[in-house]
Amino acid sequence: MAFGPGFSRLAERLKSGSQVFVQGELQTREYERTIQVPSGKKFIEHKIKQLVVEIKADTIRVLDRSSKAESGSAETQPDNTEDIPY
Repeated sequence: MAFGPGFSRLAERLKSGSQVFVQGELQTREYERTIQVPSGKKFIEHKIKQLVVEIKADTIRVLDRSSKAESGSAETQPDNTEDIPY
């Protein structure tokens, strides 16, 4: 999950298959949903537990060089990020 103006601008620049570095923390949540399965002329309800794992992103960096060239800007990360040491 990434929210805010910096992340919104970044999302507009990315395309499918873009390589990104994401730094943050993992969150898991579980919920239950009901599905209906046909059984003859009736429907049987089944409850299914779903587990979702999300990244609560603090930093997102574009790793594709072509993405910087296409956008025309060297700044392709959210405003609130810091440099990553290598």
